[in-house]
Amino acid sequence: STAVPPLDVDVRQQTDGNMSLSTRMFAMRAAPDACTGAKFRINDGGWEDIVEFPRLGTTEIWEFANLDPGHIHPMHVHSVDFQVLDTAPLQVNRLTGAFHRLGLPVPPPAIH
Repeated sequence: STAVPPLDVDVRQQTDGNMSLSTRMFAMRAAPDACTGAKFRINDGGWEDIVEFPRLGTTEIWEFANLDPGHIHPMHVHSVDFQVLDTAPLQVNRLTGAFHRLGLPVPPPAIH
């Protein structure tokens, strides 16, 4: 089925054997740009470097990490249904680019 799980169901708790559940990480960083001064790159690639091709009928968890606190970019995706599972602040090592979550993940506000 290609139906989106109900908003009150966390896909990480799904046990449906027909559902493929994989996780992809997207690390966003600002990089120097001759025209604009800086532009965001995802996993060190440009917007034209699309390498993610989810399969129809599968469910995936996509994790987005904004690794440049000086540049905030609202996250959005095109042509797919999605559900925000949680958010968490990150601590980023400026020298290595390594990062980890600070504290527990926070679920999004309830929709009434």
